[in-house]
Amino acid sequence: MKTTSRVGSRFLWIAVLLLWMGAVAWAQELSTKNVRTEESDLANVVVDALCDVSGVEIAWLPAAAFNEVSLSRETPPAEVVSKLLPFRDDRVVVLKLTGAQIRQALERALTLYPQPNAGFLQVSGLKVTFDPNKPAGERVVRVQVGKEPHEDLDSNREYRVATSATLAYGALGYFKVWERAAVEQEVERTVGEALRAYLEAGKPIAGLSERMVAVKP
Repeated sequence: MKTTSRVGSRFLWIAVLLLWMGAVAWAQELSTKNVRTEESDLANVVVDALCDVSGVEIAWLPAAAFNEVSLSRETPPAEVVSKLLPFRDDRVVVLKLTGAQIRQALERALTLYPQPNAGFLQVSGLKVTFDPNKPAGERVVRVQVGKEPHEDLDSNREYRVATSATLAYGALGYFKVWERAAVEQEVERTVGEALRAYLEAGKPIAGLSERMVAVKP
């Protein structure tokens, strides 16, 4: 009986070890698997890189700007760029938008939720709380800006928002939210160059950080 007990305990510890190793491996990966419906830890790296390269406090990109992949945190920066970004040569552009326009853009991003949406926005510098049970166009409950402590979005204030040239010039229906006159600056870097520079500099990888949060029933 003692031998059987020892064997059983050994198998139990092996199982626990394998589960732990699997958890560690998972923690070392970043993914855009659900990039069209929810916040993505891998997409967060890219939009954080846009903030970094442009010197602004807010950035966003649509889900269509990303391939759906899972990559190790140890993946070389050049490989991350080539595998993750189908439009990596898209230039970084800075928009000047009012808080009201930012809120309208977020409403547009959530129009199809929880259905996959190419226009779902991955954001940096924002914490968005939304209610998926409300009608489309009325789902954004609260928008906060900046790092801790967050400030509530001011509808009348102008904010600088970094994004890709494709989205800046109105792709995916965002021309309904802002006009081309909102373009303030074209940064001398592409989205791919911004991401690669960010990774090579060893800048922080935030992971999931409650940037798009659905209200629970």
